[in-house]
Amino acid sequence: MMYKYYGTELSEVHGGMNDLIHLMRKYHVSMPREFVLLARGIGMVEESGERLDPTFNAVEVCKPIMKGVLMKKFTPINFLDYIKKNIIEMEHVLRVYLYQLPKLSKNWKKEIYE
Repeated sequence: MMYKYYGTELSEVHGGMNDLIHLMRKYHVSMPREFVLLARGIGMVEESGERLDPTFNAVEVCKPIMKGVLMKKFTPINFLDYIKKNIIEMEHVLRVYLYQLPKLSKNWKKEIYE
């Protein structure tokens, strides 16, 4: 899905949120409230942007801004601090993920061969 929409103009993006919701339902994924609000905001920006300039490419405009934000946020010191603060949760998430990985891979194989 990412390759379908990444870097496309707004005039070419139709139903991106519907595709995301469909995948979430299909794989029984629930989103935290913050992401739901973010998705609503993206939907509003998408609609407004399409009305104002259908050829607008948000990815190209946001690349320099996001690069600066990411460079500040993901320094090695910040990364180590994050690991120190969240090591217990990371271990739990990794354990759950590794437990569910075989189930996910079976679903992926079914999709690929169907």
